[in-house]
Amino acid sequence: MKVKQLFIEPWPRILGIPLVALILNFLIDGFAENGFQEYLVNLLFVSIMWNGDYFIIMSFRKVYPELSVTYKRIITTIIAVSAYNLVVDMLLCSFLGYCNVEGFENYFDEELKQNIAKNFITTFIIGMLYESGYFFDRWKKQTLEIEHIKSQQLRSELNVLKNQISPHFLFNSLNTLLALIHENPKLAAKFTEKLSQVYRYILKHKDKEIIMLKTELEFMMAYNYLLKMRFERSLVINVSIEPDILEKYVAPLTVQMLVENAVKHNVVAISKPLTVDIYAENGKSLIVRNNLQSKTQGVESLKTGLENIRLRYKYLSDREVDIIESREHFMVALPLIEVSNEHQYAMV
Repeated sequence: MKVKQLFIEPWPRILGIPLVALILNFLIDGFAENGFQEYLVNLLFVSIMWNGDYFIIMSFRKVYPELSVTYKRIITTIIAVSAYNLVVDMLLCSFLGYCNVEGFENYFDEELKQNIAKNFITTFIIGMLYESGYFFDRWKKQTLEIEHIKSQQLRSELNVLKNQISPHFLFNSLNTLLALIHENPKLAAKFTEKLSQVYRYILKHKDKEIIMLKTELEFMMAYNYLLKMRFERSLVINVSIEPDILEKYVAPLTVQMLVENAVKHNVVAISKPLTVDIYAENGKSLIVRNNLQSKTQGVESLKTGLENIRLRYKYLSDREVDIIESREHFMVALPLIEVSNEHQYAMV
């Protein structure tokens, strides 16, 4: 029989009743000459008490099932079990005394204290066995339920964050398109065509929790084609990633969003080209760094970019997104995610 099955009824009673009777025999009666008779008497007492106690305990579990009322359940159960055991003890002792069984002739004069001690020990053992098992079982279930609720809440929050990506991208792309319409209508038409291709890519991958870095960089370079149509040589994007790093994972659309933010918040001109470097550091972080040349005028923003990325990684990784700004550069370090369990995330 497996160890786990020993704690499932009726095995606690089948194994516990003779064992507790034996313990009482040695604790109370010692090694008396009539030890076997005493054991049989103890076995009778423990059998009736244990089975009655079991049904009392189960009844109060139904009345007070929650952990929040554990104190009330224990108090009421102890009172009910103690009263039951005392009544059973008195009735059995009286019956055995009436039958002239040795040792029960003077129950109320000589045996009362001894039997109360037996009742206390029996009640304590039975109560501890069932209540501790029930408490830890409920505690484990409640802990799992809380973790499940937290996980569901985090996933809901993550879905909200992912749903911010498309509006964020579309908002900035439409601003770019608006500028192109006035500057170069033909280029604006071509931009619109490429924009639709990129947007289809976003719709395909935005619901994924993580994506392979190789796929993310392919998308980012497709997005870079849109940027090049407007900025030409004013924007330089350098990608230097070792092949083995490309097999790791990142949150989808994060690299594109960082490049997008760099373009939006910095001057991009032939005289002041914007350079974005993308590389891995120590095989653990993906670095997206741009030279800092902030626009003098304020830029209208939904302010969802960096915060979106930071909150998504709070869910996906135990490492935080590092954001470092110096006099010359603005740098974001994204944790690279290594997947050991393919079912852990919703992936490409």
